[in-house]
Amino acid sequence: MNKLARNLEFDPTYSSKQIIFHLFCSHESISRAELSRLTGLSKQTVSLAISGLEAMKLVTPVGNTKGHIGRRAITYRLSPSASFAVGIDLGGTSLRSGLIDFSGEVRSEFSRLTPLTNLNDLIQAISNSIQTLKNQTGVKEEIDLLVIGVPGVVHPVTGVVSMAPNVEYLNGIDLRKQLKEYFKFEVIIENDVNLAAVGEKDSLKLEDFVFISLGTGIGMAVVLDGKLRRGSKGGAGEIGYMLFDILEENILNPKILEEMLGGKALEKLYKVNTGNQLTMEEIFLLAKNNDEYASFLTKNIVKQLCSCLRNIIAILDPTTILMGGGIGSREEIVSELKKSLQNQVNREIDIRTTSLGSRAGIVGAMSLAVKEIRDTAINKGQKLDYGVTS
Repeated sequence: MNKLARNLEFDPTYSSKQIIFHLFCSHESISRAELSRLTGLSKQTVSLAISGLEAMKLVTPVGNTKGHIGRRAITYRLSPSASFAVGIDLGGTSLRSGLIDFSGEVRSEFSRLTPLTNLNDLIQAISNSIQTLKNQTGVKEEIDLLVIGVPGVVHPVTGVVSMAPNVEYLNGIDLRKQLKEYFKFEVIIENDVNLAAVGEKDSLKLEDFVFISLGTGIGMAVVLDGKLRRGSKGGAGEIGYMLFDILEENILNPKILEEMLGGKALEKLYKVNTGNQLTMEEIFLLAKNNDEYASFLTKNIVKQLCSCLRNIIAILDPTTILMGGGIGSREEIVSELKKSLQNQVNREIDIRTTSLGSRAGIVGAMSLAVKEIRDTAINKGQKLDYGVTS
């Protein structure tokens, strides 16, 4: 069709308007002449496409080119007010929310405690958060999409949440249906670690990696060939349920990884063996000060995690392993993990901490949200059924 379609591997059925729109998505502003140069489309075709996008209220003139001899060209950009979306990262303790516009600008963010009592309280908390975001920015337009990451498995067909120990009232609930009925706009539900991986993928431009979140519990997101892999029932990456320590004496009740590595497990083990109830942070502080049992526990985390990663590398062969979470992102853990793993695996392994830190989940939620509202807008200018996830 044209140079852009060949270089970026766009679907050959894309119209000129769709191709031009995708270029707007990757440029803060751009002129007709530049669009023609990048795509190989004639200036007349580009002008017609821009006129169509303006009629759809998706792009708007923003200024003129600078530094050129002769007549200045008008530049265009995505219209910020064409659509608005909200991303939410629902954690076991905090509910983070962010408002993003059609141009990809984050207008506002807000954080509050996660309701741990029931679904109605959660829905009210989300509603209040959305209103707070709009009030903070003066946005009067309606929200078109909510993307929310939950600490559990989301079935890709039914949308039912399961394996959500930190927000137990979500188990067995079709959260998308409940939220969509309440808010009257589109909703996407996704696993929180998966959304963190989406944020990292867009930030680091990685194609093959796993994101491991090790904090209160442990979970993993898998990205292969540039695509998030969820599995047939949405449970891909639930490594907290991997079996470990399968010995004859406990064959009927084998240990799972989360019982050995998560923050709750760490605190429980310390109390059982010392009689002292300490937080995860306090245990790591004691380990730094050479407390014997605290040091043993932190070294055991590295040992068990190293065994887990060897299995993951053998099965998935990722280029990069990103570590996040309250335990996984600690430099002392990642540093020791690199040393141990390098000695056991006959290949170079890129292991590093998350680039976005604790913001990975909310960044991923907003990143997915803006992609969805843009895709919906350019697909014949009509609202589409977003489905359970993207």
